[in-house]
Amino acid sequence: MNRELINQLKEECNKLYPNGCPIYPRQYGKTYLHLSHFLRWYAYQLYCQVYEHFNYEVTLEMAHKDINNFIIAQMPI
Repeated sequence: MNRELINQLKEECNKLYPNGCPIYPRQYGKTYLHLSHFLRWYAYQLYCQVYEHFNYEVTLEMAHKDINNFIIAQMPI
């Protein structure tokens, strides 16, 4: 039902890390900037899987709002 949305979200996700999953070397400074970027990548992956099982149509605006809310909830203060 949300196949078109999922394809669009996957394209946006692939732009974050074109080579796949982000891997940082040891002793790499993992600042909030990198944590936020990684959480955004993870949220795209998560919500693509979640939206596959929804019985109703999700808009791109709703998807971006869900992803942003997920990131804000996970970031330490």
